[in-house]
Amino acid sequence: MSDSDLLESTLETLRVGVLSVDASGRVELQNPEASRILGFSAFAALGRSLVDVLDPEHPLVLLVGEVLSTGRDLSLNAAQLPTRSEDQVLSVDISGTPRNEARKGVVV
Repeated sequence: MSDSDLLESTLETLRVGVLSVDASGRVELQNPEASRILGFSAFAALGRSLVDVLDPEHPLVLLVGEVLSTGRDLSLNAAQLPTRSEDQVLSVDISGTPRNEARKGVVV
């Protein structure tokens, strides 16, 4: 199994949402669990700005913006994420980490 196949298999198997955003805020990677949590597919999000697929006040958008501007790790505990069902929210912990200098962006 190649390294890229192993990485893809691992991301597909995780029961944790993983999202990678570039320095401009565009979605570069989204695993299936992130799709389930956020309510939209990677196909719909890849290459698009996070604020185009989520409300600008969404906790994830705010966290990514803060990590991009400060370059620091940040976490939100028990963040209330809206779901497709208007009357329900999902309580999740979110952590964002800046990527290395060569490839600026954020991994959530």
